[in-house]
Amino acid sequence: MRPILILLAVVGLALLAAPASAAPQILQIVSTGAAKPLDCENGICRAEFTSLCMQKERPVPVSGIAYDLVAGASVIVEATGRDGTIRRIPAEDLPLAIRTHRRYSAIEIALDESALAALDVIAVSIAIEGGAYLVPVLDPGDPDPIAPAEVARVTGHDPVLARWLDGRRLAEVANLRTLSELIAALSDREDASAETRAALAAAVEARHAGADERVRAGARDALSSLSACGMEMFRKVYGTLRQCLQYRHDKQAMALNTDYWNRIQPKPDG
Repeated sequence: MRPILILLAVVGLALLAAPASAAPQILQIVSTGAAKPLDCENGICRAEFTSLCMQKERPVPVSGIAYDLVAGASVIVEATGRDGTIRRIPAEDLPLAIRTHRRYSAIEIALDESALAALDVIAVSIAIEGGAYLVPVLDPGDPDPIAPAEVARVTGHDPVLARWLDGRRLAEVANLRTLSELIAALSDREDASAETRAALAAAVEARHAGADERVRAGARDALSSLSACGMEMFRKVYGTLRQCLQYRHDKQAMALNTDYWNRIQPKPDG
């Protein structure tokens, strides 16, 4: 069994303490820093984003769980027209489909290409600008759905979480952002050549020139993962280069999430 599958199995056994029928945790989408392009194929445009679980007391979501944005989420769709102009469209104005992609460490946001045709645009990107929370789509048979008070408690704690992520955890967040960008740039079906990996690394270094040293340190960590995952010995263990990067991304996200639960998550009773 490959490490990424083992990692997911361990998470499920270790963290799924609440009843399986209860609604899973509220999630936060980690801010992207820059808009991430959606990749369009077979009529669907999609991209994955780093996410964190906000409620240790609730079940960890499995992959494929449908979520809705909490009202006021800072999620912006940047639509590029045929003439090159870019429109910024609030996410709630578009039929976005949001699902957990790899349990709670990554979510996928998807948009049907027909929606792009209606907008007369040729490309879309999504920017997560902070304070973007997700609640699981309500299951009518759920004996313990997410209550409005829970949503208010989690989102009301956002200033504390933002200071924590943008402060002492900034390097880790930058590492996750960069890994997510690298994952998005790679195909599911093939490994990147040495030349492509070098070009990806150069682009990352250029984007982070002049950035905060903690951000640069996080980006360097991500590039170290890119270098390691490009080695044949790692590909034999993890599969593709992309799968190796996903494993490293999810392992880092799990560590950050566990630290959040143990250090700054507000208590369930408020």
